[in-house]
Amino acid sequence: MMQRIVQAWLLALGMVMPLPLLAQDVTVTSGEHDTFTRIALDFGEVIDWQMGRTPDGYALRVAGQKPTYDLSAVYKPIGKDRIAALWVDPVNGDLHLGIGCGCFAMPFAFRPSIVVIDIKNGKPPKGSAFELDLPGASSKRAEAPPDPEPSGRPAYDWVGARLTETGAKAPAPPDAPAAPLPVAAGLEPLRKALLEEMSRGAAAGLIDLSLPRSPTEGMVVGTPNTRFTLGDAPNYATHLGETASEPKSATGSVCLPDTALDITHWALSDQPIAEQMAVPMTGMVGEFDRPDPEVVSKAVKFALYLGFGAEARALIGAFPIETDEVPVWTSLGLVLDDRPDPASAFASMAGCDTAAALWAALSIEDLPHEPAVNTRAVVRAFSALPPHLRLLVGPRLADQLLAIHDDLAARAIRGAVTRLPGPKPAEVALLEAKLDVAQGDLSAAEARLAPLAAQSGPASAEALAALVATTARNLKPIAPEQVDALAAVAQERRDGPDTAQFDVAVTLGRAAAGQFDEGFQGLTAHPELTETLWALLSVLGTDDDVAAWAVLPVGEGPAPAAAAAAARISERLLGLGFTDQAALWLALVPAPDPQQAARLALAQNDGAAVVKAVAGMADPALLDLKAKGLSLTGNHRAAADVYHALGKDDGYWASMALAKDWSTLASGGPAPWANAAQSLLSVPSPPPSKSGQVAPGPLAEARAILATTDKTQAAIVALLAAVPMPASPSQ
Repeated sequence: MMQRIVQAWLLALGMVMPLPLLAQDVTVTSGEHDTFTRIALDFGEVIDWQMGRTPDGYALRVAGQKPTYDLSAVYKPIGKDRIAALWVDPVNGDLHLGIGCGCFAMPFAFRPSIVVIDIKNGKPPKGSAFELDLPGASSKRAEAPPDPEPSGRPAYDWVGARLTETGAKAPAPPDAPAAPLPVAAGLEPLRKALLEEMSRGAAAGLIDLSLPRSPTEGMVVGTPNTRFTLGDAPNYATHLGETASEPKSATGSVCLPDTALDITHWALSDQPIAEQMAVPMTGMVGEFDRPDPEVVSKAVKFALYLGFGAEARALIGAFPIETDEVPVWTSLGLVLDDRPDPASAFASMAGCDTAAALWAALSIEDLPHEPAVNTRAVVRAFSALPPHLRLLVGPRLADQLLAIHDDLAARAIRGAVTRLPGPKPAEVALLEAKLDVAQGDLSAAEARLAPLAAQSGPASAEALAALVATTARNLKPIAPEQVDALAAVAQERRDGPDTAQFDVAVTLGRAAAGQFDEGFQGLTAHPELTETLWALLSVLGTDDDVAAWAVLPVGEGPAPAAAAAAARISERLLGLGFTDQAALWLALVPAPDPQQAARLALAQNDGAAVVKAVAGMADPALLDLKAKGLSLTGNHRAAADVYHALGKDDGYWASMALAKDWSTLASGGPAPWANAAQSLLSVPSPPPSKSGQVAPGPLAEARAILATTDKTQAAIVALLAAVPMPASPSQ
């Protein structure tokens, strides 16, 4: 009977609806613990899965699908002591886990869309279904470890034993048919109780319900390996006495439930706030001058609902009551007041799927280093806040989300704030400007920040810092007096939490105002600004500034962080005549512009480098550089051909002259060239004597050459007048 009951129970667990195809990559996160390593896979949708053994370890398979797993960040928080390798089978899409220790896998469904796999130290539980071979994964499997020693925990062998009529335990033969379920009315309560208790025990991990591993042990051939789903809520019991009321994050941290953080419903009534405020202040002290826990609780919660964190903490101190909620209220009060909370009640809860993720994200100072942040839960909880609290914490929350580069979630926060009716505080405009910067629209951010910086108010100083930094990053000049005003504000806030923000803005502002000496000095404290400062120098620096900072000492090369501005700096140096320095900077550019490279090579009289830089190019400007490069190499005939293709007659005939092709010049060249060539090609004849006869000999030939001197001189003068002086090779 027991076998039939449990088989029916397992069959009910295995009934699932057809599943949709996954629409996005499966996010895979990980965490390291003392006795186990955890892998969490967020499929985003309900899936049907199974897991089993392979020769190298284990494999996870999603029924009817081949998910795409994002494994890029798996090994950042964990080592390879337990999970030696992690890969996806390209044929069937199975996710393989290579095990590198004496460990075993224990997967469970954290939610229908999230599967968690724990790789635990030690030997697997006896009869674990996950130690069976995964069908189709491999024809062989690694040798199974021996059964673990008895650990003392109860385990009921519900397949190998049956209850006799008297209730005694007796072994059943392997081929014996299953006994029919009893139909006596008196046994129905027993059957129901057994199912409930077995379900609780299986979920708690106290009893094993795995099917036999072979037909000889009584298992029906073809039965799939067994898995258990712990329900839609992220909670599971570790012993039968646990109420399972505490949800857990994917990293195993306990999460505060939504009911403990339902701040939206902590208002006392629907009456105006002024009328509600008088209610909780009465009756707080009862008999024997003892605080009334119920009244104090309502008063503290109402203060938190209003966003009065200091007042809530004052009430807790003035009227102490004994309740587990006090640490949560204290942390909420500190978060609402934007105060640090070293003993935060929300520590390690950023990955929770409850409202705790929201308050954890607001309380953690270094959110980018948090192992997991459930931004969907953060946005969901924020959207449920009352409007005044959204206005209060929205800008800060968006800053935190931008710090972890989740622009989509930050935009969702902005939408939840800007849709609220009525005027918005200046912090909302600051938030919108920061989102513009994150999206690369610096001009839009400047337009939002300029009026805020000009106004008076608590947000004007932050707006001024953001405006100066944004304008500088947009490579636009800034008035020196504006930077001086910002420097004065930064000095006032020297010991504040936003000191670094103002120092960065001042450093960038000095450079954008043309004060590059002060700007580059600021790189000592903020080396991350190197790229921006070199970009500002290349665009806004004077020739003196460029010569002072970009001309480097002998043996020193430009900083790699300046690569984005290297091309512009090289061009500036080439124009100033620093050819070798220009070459140093251009070498920093991964793929320099061919025209710029050719012009630099021309300035260095390297004709071969010019030809190489523009090889295969058809642009007329590049071909003109190619012709000049060919001339530098002495290949004047090829240079003439390039000039001819470009239709530049002056260059063509000059190259033909350099090639000493006098016959072509004499026959088809323009008048100055033709006359000069003809003069060079003509053989002077000796003048006749008085008797009319030509006098033979060298003396007669010399007289003939002298007779043509005037004609040759006139041709050369005409040629020089018609042909302009040659330009510099770099022009």
